[in-house]
Amino acid sequence: GEILTKFSVPHGDDVNHCQLVEDDGVAFVSSRLTNGLVKMNATTGDRIWVLGGEYGEFNITDFDGTTYPPGATVWKGQHNAEYFGDAEFCMFDNQYDMGNNSRLLCVTIDDEDARLASLTWEYQFDDYSTHFGDNDRLPTGNFLGLHWPDTVDYDDQFEVRVIEVENDGDVA
Repeated sequence: GEILTKFSVPHGDDVNHCQLVEDDGVAFVSSRLTNGLVKMNATTGDRIWVLGGEYGEFNITDFDGTTYPPGATVWKGQHNAEYFGDAEFCMFDNQYDMGNNSRLLCVTIDDEDARLASLTWEYQFDDYSTHFGDNDRLPTGNFLGLHWPDTVDYDDQFEVRVIEVENDGDVA
């Protein structure tokens, strides 16, 4: 129950996920309202960089080759952006108020020093979620996603949707 450290997240608003790596020396913080992922020194609280969103410092290349400059919104209102190794981060991209369906999304940092990243995998849903969602890479390499769709068929017993998707986009 002892507080080991406490700091604020610069350029972080509506933090919905924090992950400690590198012997708890680095924190990756998902900032939903600024549409970014913040890398921080977990010992000092210093911001190292921001990936995506209005404070983003990376050029991000989309699947079609379009490169978005730093500060562009490529995903919006994400939940649970998490580091999965090999410079890969996966998230549930709500696409909040963008007029698009929500999606499972992965982005990879190609060159941290040059601030270059690429979208590397996605699975588009047939609906939109304003609420929570998640996208986790499983040991098999598949992805486990879940979300609460904006429109619910009340003939169903449950509101949450869970799906396992293979790397090639097929439902497992």
